[in-house]
Amino acid sequence: MRDKTDPESSMHERQTHAFIVRLWTEPRESRETNVEWRGSVEHVPTGERRYVNNLDAITLFLASFLKKMGARP
Repeated sequence: MRDKTDPESSMHERQTHAFIVRLWTEPRESRETNVEWRGSVEHVPTGERRYVNNLDAITLFLASFLKKMGARP
């Protein structure tokens, strides 16, 4: 385990992002109706959150942080 005062550890922290992804289903109006899901993805360090209803929205949110790090998602 690295010491937090270690410059290499500090650089690693700046290049690390943590996200919380929450998914849930919405109540159906009837048994014939498909279950709809919703979710949110939150960037832990900033608290920025997006509500989503498709996987592409999650990917776009994560990719925006990767681009800021200089990565090509």
